[in-house]
Amino acid sequence: MTTGTPKGIVHGHGGVLLDHHRLLGLQLDLRPGDRFLWFTTTNWMMCNLVVSGLLIGATVVLYDGSPTYPEPGRLWDIAAEHRAAVLGVSPGYLLASAKAGLEPGRDLDLSALRSLGCTGAPLPAQPYYWVRDHVGAHVQVASTSGGTDIVSTFAGGAPTTPVWAGEISAPVLGVALESWDARGSTAHRTASVLCNCREIARAVARTAGTYAAGSNSGLGATTDRAATTPAPLRTGAAAVVRGFFGSARRATA
Repeated sequence: MTTGTPKGIVHGHGGVLLDHHRLLGLQLDLRPGDRFLWFTTTNWMMCNLVVSGLLIGATVVLYDGSPTYPEPGRLWDIAAEHRAAVLGVSPGYLLASAKAGLEPGRDLDLSALRSLGCTGAPLPAQPYYWVRDHVGAHVQVASTSGGTDIVSTFAGGAPTTPVWAGEISAPVLGVALESWDARGSTAHRTASVLCNCREIARAVARTAGTYAAGSNSGLGATTDRAATTPAPLRTGAAAVVRGFFGSARRATA
């Protein structure tokens, strides 16, 4: 585990590979031929996910060094040099980039960058605005929540979901994610919640059907949000959703 005392975990290789194919190819929009850079150490679960980029047919970009040496924009430089389509960083790195006054979108060619993954800690609202204004409005911020115990994620982004500052966009495909308040009632917007994943097989069938039909509701993106929710920073765009076996459907936001 990445927190607390060490604990032994056994993962099923087949299930993890299938799950990473879904997570990278559908949620993070990684495509064959893309360059994939996610800054991680080898003792973190994200290293497994980086290697799984090869499942999609992407080229994995590895960096051995400090993300802020010899200057704070080191990862942005690497992403621009290698034309990364998907870049993964921590909330701390985005905050450090903003504090340093970096202008990656102005000073570097990040036109190939589509998705900016972020995990390891909660992502506050301010970096969302910073990415939009200083990296590029075309880049989707995909704040992600998961864990070493599943080597994957419970909630994150997708190319067809909107982005709200300070929030994770949606449950990932195949995860029946719920939040409960202190009274045990289902809640969607509470300060302190307990998440429960259940009925995975039925959830896969249900969400895959609505997703392929072109609706965001399969990802929980828009149907459960209160009317008082602020407008998203970025709306989901039409995207080609590729199946695991080469099929493709048009999904519309």
